[in-house]
Amino acid sequence: MSGRWSSRSAQLEALLDEAFELDPEACTRFLDTLEPELREHLAMLLKADAAPCLLDRGGIDLVEAVLSGHADDARSAIAAGQQIGSYRLVRLLGEGGMASVWLAERVDGRFNHQVAVKCLKTGLATPESRTRFLLEQQIMAQMLHPYIARLYDAGVSSDNVPFIVMEWIDGVPQTRYCDERRLGLTERLQLFLKVCSAVAHAHQNLVVHRDLKPANILVGNDGEPRLLDFGIAKLLDESAPVTRTGAQMLTPEYAAPEQFNGGAITTATDIYMLGANLYELLCGLRPRNASLHAVLADVAITAPSDALRSVSRTVTAITDRQHPEQLAAERGFSPERLRRTLRGDLDTIVLKALQADPSRRYPTVEAFSEDIGRYLRQQPISARKDAGMYRAGRFLQRHAIAVALGALVIVGQLAATTVSVYQARRAENETRHAQTEATRALAIKEFLTDLFEISDAGMPRDQVPTTQTLLQDGAKRIRGEFADAPDVKFDLLLLLGRIQFHLGQYASAEPLLKEALSIANAKFTSNSVPWLEAQTEWARVLTVRNQYALAAQQLSAAIATHQHAGAADSDALADGLAELSWIDSHLDQSDRSVASARRAVEIARRLHGERHPKVQEMLDNLARMLQRAERLDEAETVGRANVVLSSELYGDHNAKFAHSLTVLAHALADDNKLAESERLARQALAIEESVYDRPNAALIATLSSLCDTLFNEDKIDEFDVFENRLLAAQTQLSGPDDPSVAPFLANLSLLETRRHRYEQAEAYMRRVLSIDDKRPDSIAKSLVGDMWRNLADALIAQHRLPEATTAAQKAIEIDLRAFGNRSHMMGMDLNESAFVDMEMGRLQPALERVDAALEILGKCPPDIDLADDVNIASLQKSAILNRLGRHDDAKALLMDMMPRLRKVASDYAHLLVLAQSVAELGRAQAGSGDISAALASWNEALTWQQSVQWPDTHEIAELQGLIAQAHRPPRDTKQ
Repeated sequence: MSGRWSSRSAQLEALLDEAFELDPEACTRFLDTLEPELREHLAMLLKADAAPCLLDRGGIDLVEAVLSGHADDARSAIAAGQQIGSYRLVRLLGEGGMASVWLAERVDGRFNHQVAVKCLKTGLATPESRTRFLLEQQIMAQMLHPYIARLYDAGVSSDNVPFIVMEWIDGVPQTRYCDERRLGLTERLQLFLKVCSAVAHAHQNLVVHRDLKPANILVGNDGEPRLLDFGIAKLLDESAPVTRTGAQMLTPEYAAPEQFNGGAITTATDIYMLGANLYELLCGLRPRNASLHAVLADVAITAPSDALRSVSRTVTAITDRQHPEQLAAERGFSPERLRRTLRGDLDTIVLKALQADPSRRYPTVEAFSEDIGRYLRQQPISARKDAGMYRAGRFLQRHAIAVALGALVIVGQLAATTVSVYQARRAENETRHAQTEATRALAIKEFLTDLFEISDAGMPRDQVPTTQTLLQDGAKRIRGEFADAPDVKFDLLLLLGRIQFHLGQYASAEPLLKEALSIANAKFTSNSVPWLEAQTEWARVLTVRNQYALAAQQLSAAIATHQHAGAADSDALADGLAELSWIDSHLDQSDRSVASARRAVEIARRLHGERHPKVQEMLDNLARMLQRAERLDEAETVGRANVVLSSELYGDHNAKFAHSLTVLAHALADDNKLAESERLARQALAIEESVYDRPNAALIATLSSLCDTLFNEDKIDEFDVFENRLLAAQTQLSGPDDPSVAPFLANLSLLETRRHRYEQAEAYMRRVLSIDDKRPDSIAKSLVGDMWRNLADALIAQHRLPEATTAAQKAIEIDLRAFGNRSHMMGMDLNESAFVDMEMGRLQPALERVDAALEILGKCPPDIDLADDVNIASLQKSAILNRLGRHDDAKALLMDMMPRLRKVASDYAHLLVLAQSVAELGRAQAGSGDISAALASWNEALTWQQSVQWPDTHEIAELQGLIAQAHRPPRDTKQ
C-alpha cells in the first residue's frame, strides 16, 4: 500500500503544480481531462488552498500582494537590526526550509520583553508555503495553555515579509535539560506529563502537532516546558485550510510510521511521537534511527531496557555519550538498576505508545498520561493485561509494610509444619540425582581417557593412530560395553556422533546417532533433555541426506511434544530450534526460519543472560538465517553484534571468533559489500589455519565464503586457487566420491566454462554426475539438473551435438520428475534443448521449444526472479528467428529487450548477455539490409565482449570477421 500511496502522491503533486499555473477557466478544463478519482482529489486540494485564513483576512490580502508576481522583488535579505512590523530583529535563533526565527524586541515601547519573530522566506513563497504559514497563525491563536508558547501578533512587514510574533522561550530541549540536571525517572515523568497536557489541549482544539521532538519542547529557567512550532500542524476540522499532499515535513527519528507510508494523520500520530520522546527521556536512546527504510520495514521497537542491554555490546568506550554507564548516571542509577527499573511497566507503557498500528496505541493522550500517573502511584497500568498476580504485586508494592507483617505471622505458623518434610525430600532427590550424574561423568571421563591415552604412549609418530581411527575404535567399544548402563552408552554415542559430525565425517556419525535415538526413545520421557537432544541430532543426519522436509516434520513435532509434556527452557530446546531454523531455511520457509532462530536466542538469554557462549552460538545462527532470508540489513546488525560478543568471550585468536567473522562475511557479500567481506573471510581463514591442523567444516565454510566473494569481485585467478584448495579440503575430509564435494566441482566447472576450457569443464561436470550415479538422491536435484544442462552447453562448444542432445534430454527428465512440467527449471531445460536443435539445424522445433520455455518462465510465481532466464531465452529466440530469415521479428524482439539489458549490465554474466544480444541485433539489421546499423551494433558488441572475455575466444573472432566483412566493398557481379 505504501508504494501505491507514494506513487499517487507524487502524481497529485505534479498535477497540483500544473494547476497552480492556470487561470480558473483553464483549470476547469484541465480538471475535466483527468480520471474521476484524480479529479476529485485535485479539486479538493485546490479548494483547500483557496480557503481563507480564519485569523485575519487583511493579512491574506497583504500576502497575496507579495506573492502575486513580485517574488523576486520581495526577496529582501533579512538581517539583524532590521525592523519587522513593530519589532527589531536582534539575532537569528534558527532557520528552516520555509522560515527563519529571530530574537526581537518591540520598538514602539508598548512592552519591553523580548519575543521570537518567525519570518517567511518570501523568495521561497509558494501557494503551499503561503497556506501553511497562514494556517500556523490560525493554529497558534487557538492555543491558550501554560505549556504552549503564545502567539502575540502577525502580519506583513513594510518589506513584504510575512511574519508571526511568538513568546520567546529562553530554554533548552527537554532531553538535554533532564540530562544536564541528572533528573531521576520520577522527575522526568512529571515533566513529561506537563508536555502531555499541552498536546492534549491541542487535540481538544482539533490540532495535531505532527513534529513533536525535543527541539520543539523547550524547558525554561523556571523548569516549566513550552511546546513550540506548530508549523506543520494539521487541523482536524475539515473546513479549515490544509497543506498540500506530497510534501513530507517531519523529523524521521520521532515520526510515526503513517507519516512515511501515507496513512491518515490523527491524534494517534502525536501519541507515537510522545512515546518516542518518553523512550529517549527514560533510557537516553532513540527507538529508531533516522533511516526511512527502518520505518517502512515496520521493524518491531526494542523495549528501552533491552535497548540499553544491546547498546552495551556495541559501545565499549566508557567515555562514549551512549555508554550505559553514562546514560544510567544521568538518571541517578547504575546500568543494571536502570534496566531493572525500566523493565515491566515503563517498557510496557512506552511500547504501547509506539505501536506501528495506530489503533493499538493509547486512544488519547489523556489515557497515555493516566497510565504514567498510575505507574507513579504504583497502581496497575491499563496497558497490562488484568492479571491477578500482576494486580496483587502492585497491591504489595503500595502496602508493603502491612502485608509483610501479616505474612510473617502466617508464614511462621506454616513453616514449622512443612519445612522439615520438604527439605528431607528435596535433599534425597538431589543426592540421588547427583550420584547418578557423577557416575555417568566418571564413566565418560574414564572411557575417553583410555581411548586417547594411546596417542601419548611414546610410539613413533608415524605409528600413532589418527583422531579418526581412535574415534572409530571408540565407536566399536561403545557397542560392546555399557550394556548395563544405557545412560552412559547414550551419552557416549551422542558425544562421539557430534564429534564425527563436527569433523565432517557424516557417514561415521550416522550409525552412532541412530543408536542414540533408539536408546532415547526407549528410555527417556519426551519432556527430558536427552530425548530432545537425540531428536535434534537425528534431524541433522536427515539434512545431510538432503531430506529436509522429513527432518522439518520430525523435529518440529519433537519440539512440540517436548514442550507439550511440560519441559522447561533448556540449552537443548535452543539447539533444537536453531536446527529447525536451518532446516526451514533450506525449504524456503524464511519467516519460520527466522522466528525459530529468534526464539532460540531468547531462550539462551533467559537462561544465561547477555554474555554467554550459548547466547553467542544462537546469535551466530540467527545471523545466518537472516542472511539466507535475504534480510541483509538485519543480518549485518546481528552479525556485527555476534562478532563483538565472540571477541569478548573467546578473544581474537579463537576458532569460534573466526566463525563469527565468516558469518558476517557471508552477509556482507550478499549485500555486495565485497571488499569488507573479503577482508573478514581472509582474517577468519588465517585464524583457522593456525588453529586447525587439518580440514574441518568450519574451515571449509570460510574458504567457501572467500571463494564466493572472489568470484563476484571478478578475481578469477585467486578464485581458482582457493576453490581448488576448497575442493582438496573437502575431499580430504569426506573422500572424493562424497556428495559434499559436488558443489565445489560444479563451481570449478563454471570457472572452466568461463575460460572456454570446455574439456576441463566437462570433466568436473561428469564427476558430479558420477557421484549422483553412485549415491542416488544424495545431491540436490536442482544441482544435478544444472549439471546436465551445462554439460549440453559444453558439448555444443566442442561440436559434439548428438551427445549434447542426450544431455539436454536428461536434464528435462530429471527436472520433470523433481519439479514438474511448469517449473522454472523446466523452462531453462526447454531453452537449452532449443539451443541444441538450432545448432543441429532443426529450426522450427527449436522455435517451438523456446516459445514453450518463455511461456513457462512468464507464468512462474512472482517470488522467483527469472528476469535473467527470460532474457537468455529471448536472446535464444532472436537467434532462431535470424536463422529462419525473420530478421524484422528478431530485431523487434531485441530492441524491446535492449533497455532492460543495458539497465542491469554491471557484472560478467549480464555484460555477456548484453554483448551477445547486441551482436544478434547486428545480424538482424544486416539481414534487413541496414549494414551501417549492423556495423555499429557489431562494434559495440565487440567492445562489450573484449571487456569480459579472453582475447582469443570464438565470439570475439566471429565479431571481428563480421566487422571486416561489412567493411569489404561489394563484389562486382558484372565480372
